[in-house]
Amino acid sequence: MDSHETYYDPEALYDRLTDGVLREARPIVFLFGSAITAPLSANGLGVPGTSQIVDLIRAEFSTHDALNGLEQALRGAANQYQEAFHYLLGRRSQEVANEIIKRSVWRARKPVSQQTYIPSVTTDDQACQTLDSDIDGWYLSPAVEAVGKLAAYYPDHFGKQILTTNFDPLLEVAIQRQGGRQFRTVLQRDGYLSQTTAEGCHVVHLHGYWHGADTLHTVRQLAQDRPRLKHSLSQILKDKTLLVCGYGGWEQGLFNKFVWVDCKEESERFENRLISILVRESKGTVSGNDLSHLNIVAISEQLVRVISSTKYLFVFDNIDHYVDLENNVLVANADAFLRVFLAAGLLSRVIFTCRPSVQYSGPDTLSLRLEGLSVSATGPRTDIKKPLNGVSEERNLKRKPMWIRNSIRNTI
Repeated sequence: MDSHETYYDPEALYDRLTDGVLREARPIVFLFGSAITAPLSANGLGVPGTSQIVDLIRAEFSTHDALNGLEQALRGAANQYQEAFHYLLGRRSQEVANEIIKRSVWRARKPVSQQTYIPSVTTDDQACQTLDSDIDGWYLSPAVEAVGKLAAYYPDHFGKQILTTNFDPLLEVAIQRQGGRQFRTVLQRDGYLSQTTAEGCHVVHLHGYWHGADTLHTVRQLAQDRPRLKHSLSQILKDKTLLVCGYGGWEQGLFNKFVWVDCKEESERFENRLISILVRESKGTVSGNDLSHLNIVAISEQLVRVISSTKYLFVFDNIDHYVDLENNVLVANADAFLRVFLAAGLLSRVIFTCRPSVQYSGPDTLSLRLEGLSVSATGPRTDIKKPLNGVSEERNLKRKPMWIRNSIRNTI
């Protein structure tokens, strides 16, 4: 595969989504995240972003101990939104989590319709369904409005299916306002998308909906195995182009465990690194002494069995000395492990980092070349002004190794 990814400019994207779509007759499937329905200003209408929703969760706790516990949990969290909901679910209920979402979605209602009412756990689904039908009572961002026009005016190109992780009805409202037809599928667990059929644009809510279903927020909820949905998505996306907008993804939800191995030490054999991982992840059910008598294929197969039910992300860092420079592949034992890993068809992933080029053919491998700093970027800065702790930036930088100094100069 190509060792260097190419990224095109906005003009190329625009051309592909206009003339390109007409030329290829290849429909577009949208995947929308929360950014498309977010407020355009701090106090504007729209569904609040993750930080504002975390504030709503903070307001749920009135005692010092509970609130302090939340702040401590958030302080070390890689994803504060997920951690806040995890904390909330342990001290309240799924119904309270759903109420938080109802109150968030409610902020996309126009002021004339909003009055002083705020949804709560006692707000029934029938009341929310009535609001779904009040298509003039919702505020739509320019982006959502544009999507409604595309789906309604060009249904064959843009209005077959729309996927979203959002909980609100704004995409459906936008389509209806333009005279288009739509129908909805809500999945908070596994399921086939073909379970819902009707005329119009099929809007699929992948993480639940603001009423009538639970909503998904935590790593455990988002990382649940959903084979039926996976199969349905593979069918929907066949012979179509997926366009992702306003969606950052849930990196922490993709994997349950992260294993990083520094391979810089050249004297350490690759199979010994695998044995260390295997002993640790098997929680002592296999011993290093027993594994030391096995060949690399047997060790790799043992590891595959141990990790088969969990989504792992393995990073083998600095593997330069495990690379066959003549053939641009991994050396014998590392290569054997990779082939066993790929043949197993796991949900886990493995990343190798190195300076030499490594190339494998096949759809399950990808080689990416990460460019370093340009010559101009490593030059001295002439605009250093602000002191750091009373010491100039230039003096601070001189205390660091040269490669760090050059990198910091490029980012200060």
